[in-house]
Amino acid sequence: MSGRKQKYQGKHQKRNQKRPQSSPYRLTRSTLSELSSFLLSDPDDLTRGLALAKLATGRNMRSLVDASLDFEILSTGVGKLSNSWRYGVASSPIFDEASKLVTKDDNYILLPPCVAKPTAQARSQSIPIDILESRVARLLAGKRGPSGQLITPNALQRVIDFEFTTVNMTRFERDFIADRKMNDNMQNFYAAFSAKTLHKHHTDFMALFLPEDEIEAYKQTSIPDDTLFGSKKALSSHGVEYVFSQLQSALRNALIKEDRIAAHNIYTAYVVNLLQFATMHRPAPDVFRTIGAFLDDFNQVEIVDKSDSSARLVPVCQRARQVILHYIDYLKCYQERFRFTNTNNYQAIDDMLSGRSNLFRIQTASTFLPNFDHLRGYLSDAVFRSINWHRHTMASLLIQSDVDRDVLAAFMGHRQALDSPTKSSSTFRYQQLLDISERVDHIMEALALPKSSLMSK
Repeated sequence: MSGRKQKYQGKHQKRNQKRPQSSPYRLTRSTLSELSSFLLSDPDDLTRGLALAKLATGRNMRSLVDASLDFEILSTGVGKLSNSWRYGVASSPIFDEASKLVTKDDNYILLPPCVAKPTAQARSQSIPIDILESRVARLLAGKRGPSGQLITPNALQRVIDFEFTTVNMTRFERDFIADRKMNDNMQNFYAAFSAKTLHKHHTDFMALFLPEDEIEAYKQTSIPDDTLFGSKKALSSHGVEYVFSQLQSALRNALIKEDRIAAHNIYTAYVVNLLQFATMHRPAPDVFRTIGAFLDDFNQVEIVDKSDSSARLVPVCQRARQVILHYIDYLKCYQERFRFTNTNNYQAIDDMLSGRSNLFRIQTASTFLPNFDHLRGYLSDAVFRSINWHRHTMASLLIQSDVDRDVLAAFMGHRQALDSPTKSSSTFRYQQLLDISERVDHIMEALALPKSSLMSK
């Protein structure tokens, strides 16, 4: 393979995943119906059953029969098949006590009996994957679509790429069902999403080509409304309230003890964590950088939280804006305490307010440290410093409130590889980000997080 071809091979594969319904490679509904009838014509034929499994899930053979992926058949004949996605975990005393959105380590798709049976059979026989693939290829040899296109094993897997929007399935749900690479869309790492909605969309997709009686048992499988798949770092509403209540309690104790240094650091941690929650800023030593990163009278903030490629300009919701404005007022009043007693501290706060240094800095007995990195001396729990729960939680709560996930990706700074600027969801209006910010404000209001200063001036 030439160097140039090898360089662009992966990018071309990503581009090919974006398949419009007008593509000549798309199989028509009548073709899908005929193909489904052909594959269902012999229920005991393993090869036909596996070809049908590819069509129904968009998965390759490895993702169907790999023993490392859990699989079971329920009493109804419906199959439960896990996928290869693995979500990061985090732990700290407070984080462990906070309630999570995802309560079970059990992410799966359901398979109708006509698909579950051959999948179980192939797994029990431990037939090599390449042999199974070749059998399916031979079964389909010579079959063509209405435009003469070959119907191959890959063509079966691609049907979900053409049809997922037809049934209101998101591309993130499609990735999960088809067990695509998790990092094809970075939002996959952050989101906790509805299992019931996922399975409904999968059912609607299969109903495009499977007879009603073949998916009836699948449709009858009960999934609780509150069952979520996905991120293990996303907190529930009660979990968020619990984390912030711990900060409020620590701040009250510092004020009772008249420990102004501890109070400053804990209050700073509260403001930083609330702003991270509102803007989905990742944990970082130089979190939010300088006051100059806040624009338009604190209605916007420029975030650079991973690398230069993560730079993005996002709106600050009204509740978060009030919190940062109160913090600025607090710093101005706190600065006056040092005017005649500690010129170094007075100058340090002046640097914060003028943009010559980071805005959020930890105070010690003798000075202000350059950034937020040394909070552990006052709040040792990692939930306030390094666990990225803010981003996971807000993204998940927004998804539950039915926001456009492509707009959410833009808000979070995720860019899909080789996204075409002519694609309808590739170029966003800033108003769409403002709509997300308004939804963030509603979420924060529902959580009853304080919107005024926690510190007296």
